Amino acid sequence: MDRIVIIGCSAGGKSTIARELSQILGIDVIHLDKVLWKPGCRLSHPEEEPEAVRELLARPRWIMDGNYTASLAMRLAEADTVVFIDFPRLRCLMRAIKRLFQFRGKTRPDMGANCPEKLNLDFLNWIWNYPRTERPQLLRHLREHGSRATILQLRKPADVERWLDEVRRSARTERESHVARAG
Repeated sequence: MDRIVIIGCSAGGKSTIARELSQILGIDVIHLDKVLWKPGCRLSHPEEEPEAVRELLARPRWIMDGNYTASLAMRLAEADTVVFIDFPRLRCLMRAIKRLFQFRGKTRPDMGANCPEKLNLDFLNWIWNYPRTERPQLLRHLREHGSRATILQLRKPADVERWLDEVRRSARTERESHVARAG
């Protein structure tokens, strides 16, 4: 795993999983929220997105979290692994509310500069409608552009933990094997 895309509903844990993978694999994380949200909480125009992401895709190894459909096909075509966090909407809504209390008035570390956490009705509606509106688009993109990648669809936190444990074991075995060959 060298080029990992993490997608799924807002507040599903994409950024948290990306940070965990980064620690395990030693690969830099690229939070697309941080790249595409400009200071003062202004989202880049969709036509700016592919250019902003293209340069990042040239790196030999990366973990990118975020849906952002204007660049999704590009990212999927370059990925060797796609992690689709496919949690139920109520779990995501509860996590969004928890995140509001955790970061209220502060900018999350994975968000663009000067973009304090806030929760509004539009955002809650987006999460509520995600299974009907956004999820089918992501699945279509996976079918059309993700054929070269290993695709993991994780539906509950236990699936995430089980997979991360497998990645930890594999990384540990790889390190031990490398040390044995070197010594």
